Amino acid sequence: MTLLLTLLLAGLSATTVQAGDDPLGHWRWERRVLVVAAPARTDPSFEAQERVLAADAGGLLERDLIVVEIVGDAVWASNGDTPEALALRARLDLPPDRFAVRLVGKDGRVKLAEDAPIALDRLFALIDSMPMRRREMSR
Repeated sequence: MTLLLTLLLAGLSATTVQAGDDPLGHWRWERRVLVVAAPARTDPSFEAQERVLAADAGGLLERDLIVVEIVGDAVWASNGDTPEALALRARLDLPPDRFAVRLVGKDGRVKLAEDAPIALDRLFALIDSMPMRRREMSR
């Protein structure tokens, strides 16, 4: 288990909100979800994204962000849940043969879709610009 995933697992717990057949629905209104998909753990973009995310696990926790990794047909979420890979790939238009990243907001909508690793400053700036996050920061 990577350092990032270990830190996130320690800081996050599963939520119980249900939202139909959406593989991300049980996190809606509770967590933001960053899905990182690759054909293999050795994919250079996957490895780069893991290094980027590991650089500030506290920032991920502060932003209520769950990281979900899809490698081939295996899925792992930082809070220990295991959504179904095929359903996630279909829901987020994630190709099985190349690297992709999707940020899903608490409202369940895709906020960012990239085919290259996302820098933390860009990820955090996007999240921090969201109305719900601004309300969270003002409390």
